[in-house]
Amino acid sequence: MPLCIVLKLNKKIMKMNKLVLMVMGWLMITPNLQAQEVLSLESCREMALSHNRDLKTAALQIQEAESNYKLAKKAYLPSIEGSATGIMMPTLNLDLFPGMAIPEGPAIPPIGVESPGILTAGVFAVQPIYTGGKIKAVNEQAKLGKAMSQENYNLTYAELIEKTDEAYWNVIAAKEGVKLTKTYVEMLDSLESQMELMYNEGLLPLSEKLKVSVQKNQAVLEQVKAENQVTLAILFLSQIIGIEDETKYEFIDELAFQSSTINIQEGVNIGLAQRSEIKLLDNHIRINELEQKVTQADYLPQVGVMAGGMYIYGNNGLDNIDPIAVVGGTVRIPIFHFNESQEKKTVARLQTQKAIHERDNASEMISIEIKQIGYQLEENRRSIAIAQDNITQAQESLEETKISFSSGLNTTTEVLQSQSELLRMQFELILALKNHEVLKTKWLRATGQIHNPPIR
Repeated sequence: MPLCIVLKLNKKIMKMNKLVLMVMGWLMITPNLQAQEVLSLESCREMALSHNRDLKTAALQIQEAESNYKLAKKAYLPSIEGSATGIMMPTLNLDLFPGMAIPEGPAIPPIGVESPGILTAGVFAVQPIYTGGKIKAVNEQAKLGKAMSQENYNLTYAELIEKTDEAYWNVIAAKEGVKLTKTYVEMLDSLESQMELMYNEGLLPLSEKLKVSVQKNQAVLEQVKAENQVTLAILFLSQIIGIEDETKYEFIDELAFQSSTINIQEGVNIGLAQRSEIKLLDNHIRINELEQKVTQADYLPQVGVMAGGMYIYGNNGLDNIDPIAVVGGTVRIPIFHFNESQEKKTVARLQTQKAIHERDNASEMISIEIKQIGYQLEENRRSIAIAQDNITQAQESLEETKISFSSGLNTTTEVLQSQSELLRMQFELILALKNHEVLKTKWLRATGQIHNPPIR
């Protein structure tokens, strides 16, 4: 058989063997892949939202505020009440009341004779007419309380999204770090084999070979640390999203850079208009202002009307009275309370002023926070660009050093330094890309742009 035909057959056999090995490897890996559930950033957010107890508590507070608002509106409606009273008078002498004496006759045994008594029953409706504006103010407070509960939910929602995103990207960055350390170990392993051959041929002293071995051992240790970092990052994320067996999940997102620009001053304006903290403090100021009206109303005249019916029943000589209608009005006028009203008004006014100062201080701090995150984003973009350039240059330097090493112009130490420098640049890029993703979410949270559907 000609040699060329044999070579072609050998190549075909080798290709078939490779294909068989690939298929067998895939079959061995597939069960593990099927056993793992894939998680993305969005799915982790959804799991965190459904698991977080603080968010559930905030949702309950919305329902509570809604009930309080409905309760406050009831103050506009009349209150209807019923009452009944029974009176027994065993020592009452009816002879003292003209027309109520029992006629004389044959002696009647006293056994079984009931004592005189009266039973009254009635139903009344009371309607407030004027309360000094108290009912209206209380209703406005309840309405503001409902809005504040929604803003508190929004605040909890935004903080949870930020926390989840940061934990998720920490996992992705840690996994990228493991890939880098594995590649670095493989690179050093290859270099160690090369150094072993050169040492066996007598081309290098043992000390040069040992330098590579020591560096490889250190790299293996760094790989173990990187794998532990992945485990810890996943554990922290698992606590946020509410999963117990973190080994059943795989994370699919990768670190990538998408350039975008931000306007810091525009972000400050948006944040001051949309941040839940500012809205909460604004509503708190308004509630304190309404509290002043409530306090003032307590010392104004109160007017109400009443209507209803009564029935009176008497026994043992007491006449029954037909059902009667009752209509009336009440006026309550505070006269003198030792200047109590003025002191309460002063307290309410001071609380309002304190709330205004808190709002102004929060506005300043929020402005600083937005600017700080904006500057960090700009700095991070430059860091990514510099890290990418550094990696390119470090790769070129490593290739040049390897060539020079093969020619005897560079030492083993210089090769190891070039490899280590490339690894450091790659880690810096991973860190910068991770920070970029985290800062993007922080920017959205700081400017009040993480929105959620309102809870009903």
